[in-house]
Amino acid sequence: MADDLYVAVAGAVGRLQQLDQTANNLANADTIGFKRLRSAFSAALEAAARDLEGERIAGAGASVFAVDGAPAIDLRPGPVDATGRGLDAAIDGPGYFVLQAPDGPLYTRAGHFIVGTDGNLASPDGLPVQGDGGPIAVGAREVTIAANGAVVDTAGETIGRLRLVDFADPGALRADGGNRLRADGAAPTDVEAARLVPASVERSNVEPVEEMAGLVELQRHFEIVMRALQSDDQLRERLLQEVSA
Repeated sequence: MADDLYVAVAGAVGRLQQLDQTANNLANADTIGFKRLRSAFSAALEAAARDLEGERIAGAGASVFAVDGAPAIDLRPGPVDATGRGLDAAIDGPGYFVLQAPDGPLYTRAGHFIVGTDGNLASPDGLPVQGDGGPIAVGAREVTIAANGAVVDTAGETIGRLRLVDFADPGALRADGGNRLRADGAAPTDVEAARLVPASVERSNVEPVEEMAGLVELQRHFEIVMRALQSDDQLRERLLQEVSA
């Protein structure tokens, strides 16, 4: 009975975390380059949830499952939309742009850039975009991003080249807010032959209809585990009454 209680509690906590992830996905359905968060729970925990619905699975109630608070990331690319803007670029294939944050590099598929107040190519919130040799100094020049990652001015001069990196183990990446990823403890490798779609951006890979359907299902599962907890509490109360009688 104790094991079943622990499974129910783990299930309730897990469903709350999944609800939070789904809400975050829906909030970022229109965020350029956003990657959908998904549950990182083990298949065994899912089996335990089915057990609570009345589908008995041998051994499902015999273990206590740890709840990992770090969500997994769906790294599949989102759709590419043309913007006609020279400082936009979508990655065609693997790789990530590199932004230099004060506490270390961030990685993103969001190729929507501006010229910062210091004259360097930057993200919309001012983080420098890394080129092959560091920040890309644009200054007052009008530039566009070419398909090979070159940042080119109106005279055709290449003033820098966007750095693209990839990871041997994508599972090392974790979400760092919005459309940014962090790779603590994982070393990136440079993508030698960058392939970009100029004047375009990669949209979020969130499917709102799918997320809404999942939200309904999560609410149903949460109600199931809460009923299981209530039933367990009632059973314990009856046992205490019988023992004390």
